[in-house]
Amino acid sequence: MGFGILADKHLSHVPGTVLLVDREKLPTISGDPSRLKHDPKNPDVVLVPQPSDDPNDTLNWTRRRKFWVMICIVYGSALVGAIGPLISPGLLVISEDLGITLTEGAQFSGALVQAIAIGTFFSAAGGTIYGGRPMYTIAGILLFVTSIWCAVGKTYPSILAARVIAGFGMAPLETLVPATLSDIFFVHERATALAVWSTALGLGISVTPFVNGVVIDKIGWRWCFWLIAMQFAIMVVIFYLFVPETRYIRASVHNLDTGSKEKINELVGDGADSPQSPSVDVAKDESGDIVHLEHGRADIPSLKTFKQNLAIYTGRKSPKGFWRVFFRPFSVMFSPVVLWAALIYGTTSALFVVLSVLQSQIWASPPYFFNAEQVGYTGAGGLALFWVGLLEGPLLDWIVKKMAQRNHGVFEPEFRLVFIIPQLILQVMGLVGWGISAKRGDHWIVPVIFSTLFSLGQGFGSLASTSYVIDAHRERAAEVFTVITLYKNTLTFAFTWFVNSWLQKQGMMAVLGTLGGLIAACSLTTIPMYIYGKRARSWVHRMGLDKE
Repeated sequence: MGFGILADKHLSHVPGTVLLVDREKLPTISGDPSRLKHDPKNPDVVLVPQPSDDPNDTLNWTRRRKFWVMICIVYGSALVGAIGPLISPGLLVISEDLGITLTEGAQFSGALVQAIAIGTFFSAAGGTIYGGRPMYTIAGILLFVTSIWCAVGKTYPSILAARVIAGFGMAPLETLVPATLSDIFFVHERATALAVWSTALGLGISVTPFVNGVVIDKIGWRWCFWLIAMQFAIMVVIFYLFVPETRYIRASVHNLDTGSKEKINELVGDGADSPQSPSVDVAKDESGDIVHLEHGRADIPSLKTFKQNLAIYTGRKSPKGFWRVFFRPFSVMFSPVVLWAALIYGTTSALFVVLSVLQSQIWASPPYFFNAEQVGYTGAGGLALFWVGLLEGPLLDWIVKKMAQRNHGVFEPEFRLVFIIPQLILQVMGLVGWGISAKRGDHWIVPVIFSTLFSLGQGFGSLASTSYVIDAHRERAAEVFTVITLYKNTLTFAFTWFVNSWLQKQGMMAVLGTLGGLIAACSLTTIPMYIYGKRARSWVHRMGLDKE
């Protein structure tokens, strides 16, 4: 096996491993790979999964339509990212207004993330059975209502209750977005889409304090909730108009990434036309989008109209009962791939949120003594996330394609893990440098630069872990992210109980140095995951952990 990935000894085709670049015949495929559908703009790239001939198959949507769905979804994700640190620059001010301690004020974030963790089980089950569109609609309405509730709430218990309910509203946009993106994008496009999503989420977390520091200082902290309530109202409208149901049930034979050797051979056939493997024409329309036609098929449905796509509910997507699906994440929890992704994505994302909660305490302390507006400005470096995030996805897609070309055209999900290298360097350097510069009392721009490096590293790590786990468990994406979110938010919740007092007692160097060591330890587990990842995927399949 190429690039240091150990071959599996049990399965001839391990789910997740696919022919991505059509250079030569695979030993595990008896038919002709040229009969598979390819990307017209990159004729050597095999489309994975293989789209059906139904024009309503989400993989057959035009590039423009996919783009607008993605933009709407990442807009909602950015707002969800913003909810957590929405009032963090003014946490000291808010705690004084409500007559509570700083630790109690931190629970505005702690209770929120724990509610998300619980809510992901409901959203994953609902998305699997009823589709993503109903879940997104419920999410938007809940977030709109609870934002107004927080804006007018007078007491700590009232606002805390609103934040808990908001957490349930955030859950679908934490759990279902990766699944939605994998519904409409092929393997060779997936990292780009996921990079846009993770960048939007990161921007929401890092840039919100920058904006709301000014809002809190000029017009008061309640306006943070009024302003985001307006944004959620817009989100509800654009989701209704431009985000149709993306969950499409296609024949399993089209799933080259999750199918067995026999299913793949059924699709490519033996080089001659057959009922199981109809001949295929691949063409492009005027915009360069993919058009597929199978000869001998007269049962292809017509394209749904815009009005038909406005339906909130389009029927059950799974015959299984709600509670059976509700508990399914516990089976996928034993996958080594999922455990690794939870460790990397969950830990780094939790620390990303925790550090945003600490912003007010860090910068209001000596030697800086910043007010809420100045604390907000320290998050301006997070804007760099936008530009780097736009490059990360296409770069990773390009890297894995080149690795597949050198691996006889075969793509392994473990190729995605190369992005852990810049994540490890940037995040450890950022945290340790931030701690040292703050301890020495350097000019404020120095710790801001190091905190920005940490944020940039977050983008690389998020993309590597999310794209890898989706490539390995695409059909269970919602349940996989339920597990990851449960771990991430439980860790965040735990940190919010002691991190403020920890910082107060031991100082920046001790806290940030320890967190840097934690990230380094987690990231180094990527080495065995990369080497043994294919065997781990084989074990998961043989144990039936990836079965619905």
